[in-house]
Amino acid sequence: MAAATEALGVSTAPQDILNEVNRFLRGASYDSKIGEENLAQSALFLLRTMPAARHAVLEHFCNVFDEAVNNHLLQMELGQSVTDETVKIKEGILQDISGVLLSFIQVNPEAWAPILSAWSLELLGHISCKYAEKRGMTHSSSLNEVLQLWMTCSPTKLLMELASECFAAMVGGAPDICVDALLEASVKYSPHFDWVVAHIGSCFPKMIITRVLNCGLKDFCNLGSDMSEREMSSRQKLPKMASVVGILGHLASKHGQDIRRALMKLFEESLCGESDVMKVKTVPFLLQLASMSQMLLQVLTTDMIKALTPEVLNKLHSQFSKWKMANLKEYESLLSLVVHLAVKSDVGGYDVVEFLITAAAPKQQQDGMEVTCPVKEVQDACHELMDKLIYEIQHTIHSRKKSMPNQDLPLLAGLAGDVHRLLKLLIESEGQSHLWVQQILTFVALYSGQSCAATILSGVIAQSVRPMQSTVFLRLQKGIEIGIPNLITTTMRYVFDLLQPHTSTNQLRLLKNLLFLIQWEKKTTSFKTKTTSSQLRKCLEKHLLSLSELLLHPSRDISSTVLQILSHIQIPPTLHTPVLICLCSNLTHTFFTMLQYTDDAKTLRNVRLCKSCFRQLHRHCSAQCMLIQFLTEGATSQENCFLFGGKFDSTSKKSLQSQDNVSLFRENQQRAMSMTLPKTSSSVFHAGVIGQGLKPQQIKNNYSKEQISRNVQSLVDALLICCQEIVARDDSVYDSMETEVKETRSQNIDEVAARMLSSVLVERATPDMLYNDTHWPEEEFLRISLERDLQVWRQMEEHPVLWSIFSAFSHSSSVICFLSPVLRCIMGTVLNHYDNCREKAMRNCPQYYDAACRLVQCLGRSKMLPSPLGHVVDLFHFVTPYEGYLLLIAIWRYIKENPPTITRKDLENRVCDAKYTEVVRSIIHSNINKMGHLYQRFFDQSTNQQ
Repeated sequence: MAAATEALGVSTAPQDILNEVNRFLRGASYDSKIGEENLAQSALFLLRTMPAARHAVLEHFCNVFDEAVNNHLLQMELGQSVTDETVKIKEGILQDISGVLLSFIQVNPEAWAPILSAWSLELLGHISCKYAEKRGMTHSSSLNEVLQLWMTCSPTKLLMELASECFAAMVGGAPDICVDALLEASVKYSPHFDWVVAHIGSCFPKMIITRVLNCGLKDFCNLGSDMSEREMSSRQKLPKMASVVGILGHLASKHGQDIRRALMKLFEESLCGESDVMKVKTVPFLLQLASMSQMLLQVLTTDMIKALTPEVLNKLHSQFSKWKMANLKEYESLLSLVVHLAVKSDVGGYDVVEFLITAAAPKQQQDGMEVTCPVKEVQDACHELMDKLIYEIQHTIHSRKKSMPNQDLPLLAGLAGDVHRLLKLLIESEGQSHLWVQQILTFVALYSGQSCAATILSGVIAQSVRPMQSTVFLRLQKGIEIGIPNLITTTMRYVFDLLQPHTSTNQLRLLKNLLFLIQWEKKTTSFKTKTTSSQLRKCLEKHLLSLSELLLHPSRDISSTVLQILSHIQIPPTLHTPVLICLCSNLTHTFFTMLQYTDDAKTLRNVRLCKSCFRQLHRHCSAQCMLIQFLTEGATSQENCFLFGGKFDSTSKKSLQSQDNVSLFRENQQRAMSMTLPKTSSSVFHAGVIGQGLKPQQIKNNYSKEQISRNVQSLVDALLICCQEIVARDDSVYDSMETEVKETRSQNIDEVAARMLSSVLVERATPDMLYNDTHWPEEEFLRISLERDLQVWRQMEEHPVLWSIFSAFSHSSSVICFLSPVLRCIMGTVLNHYDNCREKAMRNCPQYYDAACRLVQCLGRSKMLPSPLGHVVDLFHFVTPYEGYLLLIAIWRYIKENPPTITRKDLENRVCDAKYTEVVRSIIHSNINKMGHLYQRFFDQSTNQQ
């Protein structure tokens, strides 16, 4: 203090000092004869000249500031603003005191800054606590409001400036002293002192943060080694830890990154150099801080977790090995603290879980390269932590449901937002790690509710790389449905949301996994076993529309997988009409698409799947008609006709559009650019080009005969499936989860289906419906219908698959009856041809010969032609065109007088009169040398019938 006095240039006589001491003592004893201003001057004089009076003077200044604050708050409560001479005198006194103290700090900071720092902080803490219950202060709820209220008070503002000046003076020399004083005051006067800490911290953030952490760590390390001493010390020092947390919490809003860097620097410094007590206890200190502050916990779960590499873990193990042996109880407490912090981690929870799992069961190799792994002791510790964490979560989940339904689990709440990362970890993990992730996902689903649970289950189906991994779905479903029943319905809705085009989901993988689950469920339920899980196939029935839309996917693998799924689903007996139409349309389109591929094995498998779906669908009457129509129209369309050996119409409207867009105006403009020569074509107006140029070449069919034959047979089989009747057996076989009736298919064609098939074929083959009566007219009518007959003939030429359909359904009298208009046109064309044919033999015209044979065979198989007219096809090979014409005329006349009918009894009772067989007998007699062996077949039977 002497040095300070000399530096200020103060030199006074001893008698003057004694007089000022006596005046100060009388004024401090509340002698009214000495004014406040004179008393303040005496105190300042003694502070300058007499070091021993420092404590008394500073105590007097405390009273001065205290009284000034009291007067300010009283005026604020009364709502008055006093500006008299007394107030001005008191403000001048405060300004003088503040000015002198600041001058001391500027002249000799090493001596005065620590003293005045402790004094100003103590006084601010005392004033904050004393007046905290004032009416004007109790309305302040936030720290910012409290700070603003105190900074508007002139005395506290002067004290805060003094304290800030002290901190600024000690930053470079003795920062620990000022920070320790701040912590002591914070512990003593918290929470009313928080506004002081917030203001000073905002002025010196880096220094405050770093020094606060260092002081807190030193205090944490000074705890005694004996348990009794430790417990007593903890009780005494715990408020200081709380003060550290409070200060950091105040600074977090604006200086969060500085706090993060300071914490990480403290942790990194603990790993460098030789191990000592402070370095060993750094990690427990940081964990203790995190347990007291959610903000500090977020730093640990984000930044510090990333720093815990296998090398760092091994380093920590070497530091903690001796401490662990000497403090087993504290080690167990430390593990419990880690588990407690993990459960509280809402931000960075996934990083914590992934770190513990990876450290407990590390992969020895990654991308074919060996990686550094934590030592076995570290792995065992992380294994123990994971087991305790799983137990703690499970215990809390069950307690939450029974007694504490509102209990929060921040870890599970945070993991609910990282479900997709957890699912990826689940797919990539194996062994014990796999079981841990599976349990955590189950807990997350039970905690978060139905939506999150459905997201997890649908994610498992979508992300499983191999179908066998999809069995995790079954285990998760079993665990989740204990708390959330009937979850499979919501899950399937989420699954089909993932199949939408705008998502990035691997659709093929998802569908294959879904197919595997359906097959697995069907296999496990085939033994009449009762399970608690929901029926997957029943839920998929509600998504038939989405599945039918996926049939049109460009990928054949996806379409094939959807077909397999549909073949395993029991299509319900009642379906909405839009769903039924979409399903029938897309299924037939897929059927034709599958026939386009040349891979026989895959094509046949997919066609069989389509037939299986047809077999289920055609039980619906409306679906049966739609399937027949779509199949028949599709087979004769320009897009699919080449699959069945048909001819592509190169003169279609699409190919003529380019000619329709020619502009005569532009054509004449182009000609106007050239020289006009008299008496030439250039001298007249150009009226366009007549015709369309050369006839385009016929497009060659690239499919082989074998492939065409296979496609035709597949189409015929599909139509037969759709047209046949269904008879349910009496001995129904019941599945364990659903009743399935085995169906036997008779050879009879359903009457409605026959009519539908025939009407579609007639519509496709004939140009109009004008002459589509089933009755056959007189032969002279052929002259009128010649053009119409030729158009039908052209359709049969372009679509030879129609003959295959006729032949396949020729045993059905209903189909042939309603096909009578088409057969009549074909017969008319053949008759016109052979009436004018000059060939030596009927068979020399192969196209018409083949048509005649097929026509008679169809009429004979359907019983429309009785014997012997039904067998005249055997004579066509030997007869001349004219004789063939006579035979066909006889058939025409018979059908004219015996119209086609669908009544089976009438067909069976039909006989052939002699007037129709005379021409047959005559032709056989004329060619007895060639047809003699056929005579008995024709006329013995007819004689018996007659």
